[in-house]
Amino acid sequence: MTMTMKRQVIVIDPDAGAGLINCDPKTGTLALGELQKLVGGPIETVPTMLSDGWAREDGARVVMIVNEEGRLLGLPHNGIASLIAAFGVGPIVGPAVIMAGLGDELIGLLPGAAKRIKAEWLGEGVKE
Repeated sequence: MTMTMKRQVIVIDPDAGAGLINCDPKTGTLALGELQKLVGGPIETVPTMLSDGWAREDGARVVMIVNEEGRLLGLPHNGIASLIAAFGVGPIVGPAVIMAGLGDELIGLLPGAAKRIKAEWLGEGVKE
């Protein structure tokens, strides 16, 4: 998928707070290796409680990327990410990445959507 517009992901670290990261301008996403580095290991996609309208893009849904082995590794509890995770997912541990799912692809959020989620869900502790 080729994107011609700026896209961002939100990274929520249990210790350092949250911030926005720009995606590759050519692909509109982050490579698998970049996602693995951000969460500290193999990735797992979990649903969020944010409705599709939060993505501000037809057909896109807001998803969370976490370390698939985070609980086994004893990563620290991520309270903010746990509040955004869908009911029944359980507590989120370690860093989490908020992005969009469009079909089978993971893509960055449109800047307006990323800023809206940041403002309404993450409060003042967010770094640009």
